[in-house]
Amino acid sequence: MMALQEAIEHCVEVSNRDDVCAECKAQHKQLAEWQKELQFLKNQKCQPPDGVSIKPDGVNELDPCLYDEVETYQNVTVHVLRCRRCGHIEIEWERNVDDDGIQ
Repeated sequence: MMALQEAIEHCVEVSNRDDVCAECKAQHKQLAEWQKELQFLKNQKCQPPDGVSIKPDGVNELDPCLYDEVETYQNVTVHVLRCRRCGHIEIEWERNVDDDGIQ
């Protein structure tokens, strides 16, 4: 099985060969373009529109992803979050303190 980068390289190579018909060259060129687009999209994290940077507290940038909670652990609570749009994973944690302030 080919990795995505190998598939791109194969399609580019076939589209440049002299022993391939014009129709196959065009098809492989189109496939390479689609695969490059897929590769680009797979590597993207959600971005705010037009490169806007939102820092509500003046320091930390607002994350544009919309997360669904995937897992939660007890005692030390760990939240594993996944963006609904791009699939980016974010991990948050917090210490659990009982009523007496003991961890």
